[in-house]
Amino acid sequence: VPLEEELDLHGMSVEEALAAFRSAYARAVAWGCRSLRVIHGYGASGEGGTIKKRIRGLLEKYPDLVRYTPGESYGNPGESVIYPLRALPDVEGDLRGEILRYCLSPKSQGKIVGRFRRYKDPEIRRLLQELQGEGLLKIVFKSGIRHYQSR
Repeated sequence: VPLEEELDLHGMSVEEALAAFRSAYARAVAWGCRSLRVIHGYGASGEGGTIKKRIRGLLEKYPDLVRYTPGESYGNPGESVIYPLRALPDVEGDLRGEILRYCLSPKSQGKIVGRFRRYKDPEIRRLLQELQGEGLLKIVFKSGIRHYQSR
């Protein structure tokens, strides 16, 4: 059983990288690894790409399940060292991911709230604001009505 694992996400799309991360994380938990070094890169701008933001956003969402050290703390912003504690929720149970997939084509807030009515309305509205703030959803107007679309 390795005590440390490494995952290089270079060359992957955001969705491929997230799937690879979830898979590697699940293995690390199952194998009892102490850490998982994730090489996500700097992003094209050099200031942090979408993969880095999405992975760190996922980690920050579950502080009771995982800890991590951002590479910036030791001089390498292109990676993060993950310390898995317990398994992450299934992708399908992750409302953020569900909303992003649903909004691949523009959707009004009413449509989104209706689609995810099993969740509380304030939670959905809060997530829409967070996702927009993180740059993962953009606002588009159709017939003068605000719609959300995944980037």
